[in-house]
Amino acid sequence: MATVLESPIKEVLTIPGPPPCKVLVGDCQKIMPLLDTKFDLIMADPPFNIGEPYSECPDKMRWPDYRYWTDQWLSKCISLLSERGSIWVNVPDPIVARVVCCLEDCGLVMADWCIWHYRFGQWKDSGFINSKVHALHFVRDKKTAIWNPDEVLVESDRASKYGDARTQATEKPGLRVPLDVWGITEAFDGDYPGDGPYWGRVQGNNKERNANSPNQLPERYMERVIRSSSNPESTVFVPFVGSGTELTVARTLGRVSLGIEIGQSEANGAVERIGRGAVRVKGES
Repeated sequence: MATVLESPIKEVLTIPGPPPCKVLVGDCQKIMPLLDTKFDLIMADPPFNIGEPYSECPDKMRWPDYRYWTDQWLSKCISLLSERGSIWVNVPDPIVARVVCCLEDCGLVMADWCIWHYRFGQWKDSGFINSKVHALHFVRDKKTAIWNPDEVLVESDRASKYGDARTQATEKPGLRVPLDVWGITEAFDGDYPGDGPYWGRVQGNNKERNANSPNQLPERYMERVIRSSSNPESTVFVPFVGSGTELTVARTLGRVSLGIEIGQSEANGAVERIGRGAVRVKGES
Protein backbone atom coordinates (compact mmCIF):
# COMPACT_ATOMS: atom_id res chain seq x y z
CA MET A 1 0.00 0.00 0.00
CA ALA A 2 1.35 3.42 -0.96
CA THR A 3 2.02 5.81 1.88
CA VAL A 4 -0.04 9.01 1.69
CA LEU A 5 2.09 11.89 2.94
CA GLU A 6 0.36 14.58 4.94
CA SER A 7 0.63 18.01 3.38
CA PRO A 8 2.73 20.51 5.36
CA ILE A 9 0.15 23.17 4.44
CA LYS A 10 -2.43 23.04 7.21
CA GLU A 11 -4.67 25.72 5.74
CA VAL A 12 -4.74 28.28 2.91
CA LEU A 13 -6.12 31.65 4.00
CA THR A 14 -7.13 33.92 1.12
CA ILE A 15 -7.73 37.64 1.57
CA PRO A 16 -10.76 38.72 -0.52
CA GLY A 17 -10.39 41.21 -3.35
CA PRO A 18 -7.49 42.27 -5.56
CA PRO A 19 -4.57 42.05 -5.61
CA PRO A 20 -4.26 38.32 -4.81
CA CYS A 21 -2.87 37.62 -1.34
CA LYS A 22 -2.64 34.28 0.46
CA VAL A 23 -1.28 33.03 3.76
CA LEU A 24 -0.26 29.37 3.99
CA VAL A 25 -0.39 27.99 7.51
CA GLY A 26 2.50 25.66 8.30
CA ASP A 27 6.28 25.41 8.64
CA CYS A 28 8.01 27.51 5.97
CA GLN A 29 10.94 25.08 5.87
CA LYS A 30 8.61 22.30 4.71
CA ILE A 31 6.42 24.45 2.45
CA MET A 32 9.03 26.46 0.53
CA PRO A 33 10.37 23.44 -1.41
CA LEU A 34 6.82 22.90 -2.74
CA LEU A 35 6.51 26.38 -4.25
CA ASP A 36 7.11 26.75 -7.99
CA THR A 37 7.01 30.56 -8.19
CA LYS A 38 10.03 32.84 -8.49
CA PHE A 39 9.61 36.01 -6.45
CA ASP A 40 10.96 39.48 -7.24
CA LEU A 41 10.97 40.42 -3.57
CA ILE A 42 11.40 38.25 -0.48
CA MET A 43 11.06 39.96 2.89
CA ALA A 44 12.14 37.90 5.91
CA ASP A 45 11.65 38.96 9.52
CA PRO A 46 12.39 35.72 11.40
CA PRO A 47 12.03 35.06 15.15
CA PHE A 48 15.04 36.57 16.95
CA ASN A 49 15.57 33.70 19.42
CA ILE A 50 14.84 35.96 22.38
CA GLY A 51 11.95 34.07 23.96
CA GLU A 52 8.95 35.81 22.42
CA PRO A 53 5.67 33.98 23.20
CA TYR A 54 4.79 32.80 19.69
CA SER A 55 2.05 30.20 19.70
CA GLU A 56 3.78 27.45 17.68
CA CYS A 57 7.34 28.62 17.02
CA PRO A 58 10.05 27.94 19.61
CA ASP A 59 11.88 31.24 20.08
CA LYS A 60 14.58 30.06 22.48
CA MET A 61 16.78 27.47 20.77
CA ARG A 62 20.39 26.69 21.58
CA TRP A 63 22.40 29.19 19.57
CA PRO A 64 24.12 26.47 17.45
CA ASP A 65 20.65 25.13 16.59
CA TYR A 66 19.34 28.60 15.81
CA ARG A 67 22.29 29.32 13.50
CA TYR A 68 21.78 26.04 11.66
CA TRP A 69 18.03 26.73 11.38
CA THR A 70 18.85 30.19 9.96
CA ASP A 71 21.14 28.69 7.30
CA GLN A 72 18.42 26.25 6.29
CA TRP A 73 15.55 28.67 5.78
CA LEU A 74 17.80 31.24 4.08
CA SER A 75 18.98 28.72 1.49
CA LYS A 76 15.38 27.72 0.75
CA CYS A 77 14.39 31.39 0.32
CA ILE A 78 17.25 32.00 -2.10
CA SER A 79 16.07 29.15 -4.32
CA LEU A 80 12.79 31.07 -4.79
CA LEU A 81 14.40 34.38 -5.78
CA SER A 82 13.99 35.60 -9.37
CA GLU A 83 16.98 36.70 -11.44
CA ARG A 84 16.07 40.36 -10.88
CA GLY A 85 14.90 39.81 -7.34
CA SER A 86 15.90 41.16 -3.93
CA ILE A 87 15.85 39.52 -0.52
CA TRP A 88 15.62 41.75 2.54
CA VAL A 89 16.36 40.16 5.92
CA ASN A 90 15.57 41.87 9.21
CA VAL A 91 17.94 40.54 11.90
CA PRO A 92 19.44 41.48 15.31
CA ASP A 93 23.11 41.80 16.28
CA PRO A 94 23.82 38.19 17.43
CA ILE A 95 22.98 36.63 14.04
CA VAL A 96 23.72 39.37 11.49
CA ALA A 97 27.26 38.22 10.65
CA ARG A 98 26.01 34.66 10.12
CA VAL A 99 23.25 35.87 7.77
CA VAL A 100 25.65 37.99 5.71
CA CYS A 101 28.05 35.07 5.29
CA CYS A 102 25.24 32.66 4.40
CA LEU A 103 23.82 34.97 1.73
CA GLU A 104 27.25 35.55 0.24
CA ASP A 105 28.10 31.84 0.34
CA CYS A 106 24.89 31.18 -1.60
CA GLY A 107 26.08 33.46 -4.39
CA LEU A 108 24.17 36.64 -3.62
CA VAL A 109 25.63 40.14 -3.62
CA MET A 110 25.09 42.76 -0.93
CA ALA A 111 23.20 45.78 -2.26
CA ASP A 112 22.66 47.56 1.08
CA TRP A 113 23.30 47.08 4.79
CA CYS A 114 20.76 49.40 6.39
CA ILE A 115 19.98 50.02 10.04
CA TRP A 116 16.49 50.51 11.39
CA HIS A 117 16.85 52.68 14.48
CA TYR A 118 14.08 52.97 17.06
CA ARG A 119 14.08 55.29 20.05
CA PHE A 120 12.70 52.84 22.58
CA GLY A 121 15.10 50.14 23.78
CA GLN A 122 14.94 47.77 26.75
CA TRP A 123 16.87 48.93 29.82
CA LYS A 124 20.00 46.99 30.81
CA ASP A 125 23.08 47.60 32.94
CA SER A 126 25.50 45.21 31.21
CA GLY A 127 26.22 47.47 28.25
CA PHE A 128 24.70 50.10 26.01
CA ILE A 129 20.97 49.85 25.29
CA ASN A 130 20.27 48.31 21.92
CA SER A 131 18.07 50.45 19.67
CA LYS A 132 18.63 49.02 16.21
CA VAL A 133 17.95 46.14 13.87
CA HIS A 134 19.87 45.30 10.69
CA ALA A 135 18.05 45.45 7.35
CA LEU A 136 20.14 43.43 4.89
CA HIS A 137 19.45 43.79 1.17
CA PHE A 138 20.95 41.17 -1.16
CA VAL A 139 20.47 40.54 -4.89
CA ARG A 140 21.72 38.15 -7.57
CA ASP A 141 23.16 40.94 -9.73
CA LYS A 142 23.28 44.63 -8.79
CA LYS A 143 23.24 45.66 -12.46
CA THR A 144 19.97 43.92 -13.28
CA ALA A 145 18.13 43.84 -9.93
CA ILE A 146 14.93 45.84 -9.61
CA TRP A 147 15.78 49.18 -8.03
CA ASN A 148 13.42 52.19 -8.01
CA PRO A 149 15.13 55.06 -6.16
CA ASP A 150 12.62 57.65 -7.38
CA GLU A 151 9.90 55.83 -5.43
CA VAL A 152 11.54 56.53 -2.06
CA LEU A 153 13.13 59.98 -2.38
CA VAL A 154 13.21 62.18 0.71
CA GLU A 155 13.90 65.82 1.34
CA SER A 156 17.57 66.76 1.09
CA ASP A 157 19.25 68.27 4.16
CA ARG A 158 21.15 70.62 1.87
CA ALA A 159 17.84 71.94 0.58
CA SER A 160 15.75 71.97 3.76
CA LYS A 161 18.39 73.01 6.33
CA TYR A 162 20.91 75.02 4.39
CA GLY A 163 18.96 76.37 1.45
CA ASP A 164 21.67 75.26 -0.98
CA ALA A 165 20.55 76.53 -4.41
CA ARG A 166 22.48 73.77 -6.15
CA THR A 167 19.96 71.20 -4.92
CA GLN A 168 17.28 72.90 -7.02
CA ALA A 169 19.28 72.41 -10.21
CA THR A 170 19.27 68.59 -9.97
CA GLU A 171 16.99 66.15 -11.78
CA LYS A 172 14.91 65.83 -8.58
CA PRO A 173 15.06 69.30 -7.03
CA GLY A 174 15.55 69.26 -3.27
CA LEU A 175 15.31 65.48 -2.98
CA ARG A 176 17.69 62.57 -2.48
CA VAL A 177 17.75 58.83 -1.85
CA PRO A 178 17.38 58.07 1.89
CA LEU A 179 20.36 57.44 4.15
CA ASP A 180 21.06 53.83 5.12
CA VAL A 181 20.11 54.51 8.76
CA TRP A 182 16.34 54.71 8.99
CA GLY A 183 14.16 56.39 11.59
CA ILE A 184 16.44 59.04 13.14
CA THR A 185 15.96 62.21 11.09
CA GLU A 186 13.44 64.98 11.65
CA ALA A 187 9.81 64.67 10.65
CA PHE A 188 9.02 65.06 6.98
CA ASP A 189 5.63 63.69 6.10
CA GLY A 190 4.68 65.27 2.77
CA ASP A 191 4.22 63.58 -0.57
CA TYR A 192 7.47 61.64 -0.16
CA PRO A 193 7.66 58.98 2.59
CA GLY A 194 10.72 60.07 4.53
CA ASP A 195 12.20 59.40 7.94
CA GLY A 196 9.45 61.28 9.67
CA PRO A 197 6.82 59.99 12.09
CA TYR A 198 5.85 56.37 12.62
CA TRP A 199 9.29 54.77 12.22
CA GLY A 200 9.51 53.51 15.81
CA ARG A 201 8.58 50.17 17.32
CA VAL A 202 4.87 49.45 17.04
CA GLN A 203 3.43 49.13 20.52
CA GLY A 204 0.43 49.79 22.73
CA ASN A 205 -2.40 51.74 21.14
CA ASN A 206 -0.57 52.50 17.89
CA LYS A 207 -3.10 52.38 15.02
CA GLU A 208 -0.89 49.84 13.24
CA ARG A 209 -0.86 47.47 16.19
CA ASN A 210 -1.83 43.82 15.69
CA ALA A 211 -2.51 42.48 19.16
CA ASN A 212 -2.11 38.88 17.96
CA SER A 213 1.64 39.24 17.53
CA PRO A 214 4.29 40.12 20.14
CA ASN A 215 6.59 41.78 17.59
CA GLN A 216 5.81 44.13 14.74
CA LEU A 217 7.67 46.24 12.20
CA PRO A 218 6.39 49.69 11.20
CA GLU A 219 4.61 50.09 7.89
CA ARG A 220 7.00 52.90 6.87
CA TYR A 221 9.89 50.42 6.89
CA MET A 222 8.09 47.96 4.65
CA GLU A 223 6.83 50.67 2.33
CA ARG A 224 10.39 51.80 1.61
CA VAL A 225 11.52 48.23 0.93
CA ILE A 226 8.59 47.37 -1.34
CA ARG A 227 8.63 50.61 -3.33
CA SER A 228 12.38 50.51 -3.92
CA SER A 229 12.84 46.80 -4.61
CA SER A 230 9.76 45.71 -6.55
CA ASN A 231 7.55 46.80 -9.43
CA PRO A 232 3.74 46.93 -9.47
CA GLU A 233 3.65 43.63 -11.38
CA SER A 234 6.09 41.93 -8.97
CA THR A 235 5.14 39.06 -6.69
CA VAL A 236 6.21 39.36 -3.03
CA PHE A 237 7.00 36.47 -0.69
CA VAL A 238 7.12 36.51 3.12
CA PRO A 239 8.35 33.31 4.85
CA PHE A 240 7.44 34.54 8.37
CA VAL A 241 4.14 36.41 8.24
CA GLY A 242 3.94 37.23 11.95
CA SER A 243 1.87 40.37 12.46
CA GLY A 244 1.31 40.70 8.70
CA THR A 245 3.03 44.06 8.11
CA GLU A 246 4.81 42.99 4.91
CA LEU A 247 1.71 41.52 3.29
CA THR A 248 -0.49 44.39 4.46
CA VAL A 249 1.78 46.98 2.84
CA ALA A 250 2.37 44.87 -0.28
CA ARG A 251 -1.36 44.52 -0.84
CA THR A 252 -1.97 48.23 -0.24
CA LEU A 253 0.68 48.99 -2.88
CA GLY A 254 -0.95 46.66 -5.38
CA ARG A 255 1.55 43.78 -5.29
CA VAL A 256 0.54 40.14 -5.56
CA SER A 257 1.81 38.45 -2.39
CA LEU A 258 2.17 35.13 -0.63
CA GLY A 259 3.17 34.40 2.95
CA ILE A 260 3.74 31.48 5.30
CA GLU A 261 3.01 31.44 9.03
CA ILE A 262 3.50 28.44 11.33
CA GLY A 263 1.17 29.73 14.07
CA GLN A 264 -2.57 29.41 13.43
CA SER A 265 -3.50 32.26 15.78
CA GLU A 266 -0.84 34.56 14.28
CA ALA A 267 -2.01 33.67 10.76
CA ASN A 268 -5.63 34.44 11.62
CA GLY A 269 -4.67 37.78 13.16
CA ALA A 270 -2.49 38.71 10.20
CA VAL A 271 -5.24 37.91 7.69
CA GLU A 272 -7.65 40.12 9.60
CA ARG A 273 -5.14 42.96 9.56
CA ILE A 274 -4.28 42.51 5.86
CA GLY A 275 -7.98 42.73 5.07
CA ARG A 276 -8.25 46.08 6.88
CA GLY A 277 -5.32 47.50 4.91
CA ALA A 278 -2.36 49.66 5.84
CA VAL A 279 -2.78 52.64 8.15
CA ARG A 280 0.23 54.78 7.18
CA VAL A 281 0.65 53.92 3.49
CA LYS A 282 -0.94 55.57 0.49
CA GLY A 283 -2.07 53.02 -2.09
CA GLU A 284 -1.50 53.18 -5.81
CA SER A 285 -5.16 53.51 -6.83
